[in-house]
Amino acid sequence: MDGTSAQTEQAPAKKWFGDNWVGYIQGIDPKDLEDAQASLYSFIPKESWEGKTVIDVGCGSGIFSFSALKSGAGKVISLDVDPRSIEAAKFTKENYGKDFSKNWEIRLGSILDDKFVSNLEGAGDIVYAWGSLHHTGDMERALENASNLVAKNGFFIIAIYNHAPSSYQWVKIKRKFASLPDFAKTLAEIPYAVAMTLGYMIKRKTLNIKKERGMDIYHDAVDWIRGYPYEFSCVNDMVGRIESKGFRIVKVPTWLPCGKGQNANALQVIRGRDIGCNEFVFQKV
Repeated sequence: MDGTSAQTEQAPAKKWFGDNWVGYIQGIDPKDLEDAQASLYSFIPKESWEGKTVIDVGCGSGIFSFSALKSGAGKVISLDVDPRSIEAAKFTKENYGKDFSKNWEIRLGSILDDKFVSNLEGAGDIVYAWGSLHHTGDMERALENASNLVAKNGFFIIAIYNHAPSSYQWVKIKRKFASLPDFAKTLAEIPYAVAMTLGYMIKRKTLNIKKERGMDIYHDAVDWIRGYPYEFSCVNDMVGRIESKGFRIVKVPTWLPCGKGQNANALQVIRGRDIGCNEFVFQKV
């Protein structure tokens, strides 16, 4: 059985990511925007974005919605359940995306809200949900609703946390962190994020603390420790699950080793081996 079954044991705690996105987007630089746009082409080529309707599920800072428009998308609909993330996306739109304003909608709503989702069913030539569906508290339903947004022959681009050896331990850690009062969260996350940043710089022997997809290691660490609810899946499990919904797998740009059945020791938990996201590109057939 896939590791996502652990989600049913999780309390319905929620921690919005918007505060982190607001802090991140205000310190963004042009290179971050260039990197975000380039990352889209690792999934499908630039010409595949041109003239298309893109639905960005869990848009966060909005930089990938903006990147899709810069890549020629005819329309982008950015969705997020967190009002602060909507604020961050609007900041991006107002400061970088004014030229695309008429083609860019930003909507507050949940991918778990069937009524909200039904208004967009089949509307997306490209549905993009990078690292968002596994934080909803009901990933199976989120996958179902998000996949229903994809038009015939459209692309479904998603990133889902890998089932790593330490995934179950991280469920417990994240649940405990989510139960802390806000002031305690802040006191706990600052030394954690600083330690992660220093560890990354030492490992890479560089002062450059940027990571993939633009986010610096500090904000990425905060994003990780506050990322609850938290679900995960091995690549083969996820491919089978989405193909059963009427899709075919096109490519898996990032494929991490499955840790199902493995028990991580304390050092492996701290190091977080293979806990990142697997990336998938599906096409509706």
